[in-house]
Amino acid sequence: MKRKLIFISIILAFLLVNVITLSFGKNDLSITACAAQSYAKSVSYNDAVKLNKPVVVTFYADWCGYCRRFIPIHEDLASEFASKYTFVNVNVDAPENQQVVKSFNVRSYPSLFLVNPKTGEKQFINQRYYIDKAQMEKEFNKFLK
Repeated sequence: MKRKLIFISIILAFLLVNVITLSFGKNDLSITACAAQSYAKSVSYNDAVKLNKPVVVTFYADWCGYCRRFIPIHEDLASEFASKYTFVNVNVDAPENQQVVKSFNVRSYPSLFLVNPKTGEKQFINQRYYIDKAQMEKEFNKFLK
């Protein structure tokens, strides 16, 4: 009887671990796909600097949890400031973006810079502001002055 109970307990524990692992795996994949899809909506950095507007450059990685947390605020800011800024999203893992990543000396993700293409001025936005939309709006407006 004890052996049967131990055997059933082991099987149940094994099944529970597999169910948890599979469900977390699915969620991570869908979040990563969401991050890639949300950040994919932008022009290239080289095209953006040719325009006559300041540029918001966001460096992200599909696997980055903080990048995924920043997506809703990033999308709100992109809608709100679309007439004042050109938004560029740079996937740091893409081979074609390595030159841009190096030129900004990006070391952590997400990293957000405001760029004035007329003067070449680049301003890094402190990462502690990324989850505070009101503070991000202040930084965006301050850069425009």
